[in-house]
Amino acid sequence: MMAGSPRPHGLGLFYWRAREKMNPDQKRHLAATLCLMEKDLVQQERLLRSRGEKGVLYEVVDTLRDGQHQKILAQVTKLLKCIALVKDQFSLEVEQTNLQKMLVGELTMLSVWLQETKTKKLRGYGTVDEELQHRLDPLLEEMSDQIGKTLKTLAGA
Repeated sequence: MMAGSPRPHGLGLFYWRAREKMNPDQKRHLAATLCLMEKDLVQQERLLRSRGEKGVLYEVVDTLRDGQHQKILAQVTKLLKCIALVKDQFSLEVEQTNLQKMLVGELTMLSVWLQETKTKKLRGYGTVDEELQHRLDPLLEEMSDQIGKTLKTLAGA
C-alpha cells in the first residue's frame, strides 16, 4: 500500500498516513475541539451508566429505552476511540489541568454568583420583601464563608 493511501482501521474507518504536517495553530485547534468533545462524551457515558443524576435543585431524568443505553454507550466508546486515534495520528498534546487552580477558579466564580444573588441585587427583578434580606442573605453569607474556607484550604495545599 502506498504512503498516503487509505488504510482500513479496526473501527470501520479509513485513515491516511499524514505526509503533510499540521501547523501548531491547527494542532492546537484540533486538540482543543477534541478535548471538549471528549469531556462531553465522558459525561454522557457517566450519565448513561448511572441512568441519570439527581442533585438538590436539578435532576437528569433517564427517558431512554433499555436497548438504547447499550447502543449509545457503544457509539460513545467508538467516538472516544476515534479521538484517541486522531490524537496518536497527529501527535496531539494532552491537556493537563491543575486541579487546585481549577477549583480556585470555579469556587471564586461561585462566590461572585452568590454575591449577585443577595437581596440588594434581586431588586433588579422587582420589589423585594424586607423580610427576605434577613432570611436569604445570611444563608448566602454562610455559603460564601464555606467557599472562603475551602479557598483557604486550597491556598495551603
